[in-house]
Amino acid sequence: MKKVEKIKKSQVAVLLAYNPENVGMYSVDLSAFKYFKALGIAADFYVPYFHPKLATHGYGSLKVKPYTNSEQLKDYKTVVFWGDFTTNPQYGLEDFPNHIKCLNEVKSIFRPQYIIRKLIIKVLGLHYRASFDEWKNLYLLADQKKDGRKFISIGQNFQSLHVVDKKIDFSTLKEYYQRFDAIYPRDSVSLQELQKYFPEAGAGNLHLGMDTAFLLGEASIPPTRVNSSKKYRVGHFFHRSDFTNTGELLSRLENMGVELVEIKGWISLPMGREHEYFLQLIEQIKSCDLVISDTYHLLINSLREGTTPFGMGVKSDTQLTTLSDFKKKVLFHDLNAEDLYVESSSKNLSESEIGIIQDSIIQILNRKSKHDVHEKFISKVTKIKSCLRKEFY
Repeated sequence: MKKVEKIKKSQVAVLLAYNPENVGMYSVDLSAFKYFKALGIAADFYVPYFHPKLATHGYGSLKVKPYTNSEQLKDYKTVVFWGDFTTNPQYGLEDFPNHIKCLNEVKSIFRPQYIIRKLIIKVLGLHYRASFDEWKNLYLLADQKKDGRKFISIGQNFQSLHVVDKKIDFSTLKEYYQRFDAIYPRDSVSLQELQKYFPEAGAGNLHLGMDTAFLLGEASIPPTRVNSSKKYRVGHFFHRSDFTNTGELLSRLENMGVELVEIKGWISLPMGREHEYFLQLIEQIKSCDLVISDTYHLLINSLREGTTPFGMGVKSDTQLTTLSDFKKKVLFHDLNAEDLYVESSSKNLSESEIGIIQDSIIQILNRKSKHDVHEKFISKVTKIKSCLRKEFY
């Protein structure tokens, strides 16, 4: 039998999504570090728009390098784009321009010629085109020859390709997506969008993946509650959907004997204390029987830690931006757990919607066994980890 050799040190580059002020994105980035460590693969981790304070404070428990130019990746045999939206052209068109200022400031530190180019772009009004071309170079490696290297995209969201279909000539991007050796979009709608607009993407090696925050650590089903006389603990955090009257829902739950635990500060991430802060929030989550939230990665972290998530969002039938509520709906659909997600007709919850949410939560808490979503999640994680492993061995 042929001996399987591990990828040697410094042959794998992992490009993280990185948002220095977001706990959820820290879980996505941390999962990469833990995942490759568990595989026994030494990788270098890169972050865009490297914050100057990172050089002093670091990034939690991760050792990262600033990613400012695709030339930095030319000597790696495998390049992995890990998590979120970075390889989605909508990100390149609408989100990346907001990051270009910070990115170019970093480049000016390392390469003075970028200061001149930045001024030319500003004077000639080429900000839009320059930033999109720069995105292509950084996240599709458009200015790089492949030269036998392996390009892999894992856990990216492509739900919104249809939004920019008329704004971008997709034919100019097809060759870059086709150069990927494998693409594991994080949900079923992303997979469908890729198959529709870029059917040759990943050289035909397209597989349903999942959000990479799910890959952080070993998933397990927690034991069923033994002491039924103890109050049920429900964690809560509302931020993304801008609901106006969640206080009324929480008051009703409290009046029914539920102990409420605010998962306070989920979005903010204090620099220099990232890992400590993240672990404190995870301990809060683990102490709860259920977490109710409108925030995508809090729901994911809850499920991974064995706490039943209950999601909320405003009704949406498509993903329009990176922050749209539709991705939460798809998350629970892909887990066959639609009963754990409620869509509101508006940002002001109606009396009947509050009643439905309240009844659903009490019913879940009173179950004699854990919700089926925990077993489904573990089965899915196990399958995806097995598929991903084949890409690196």
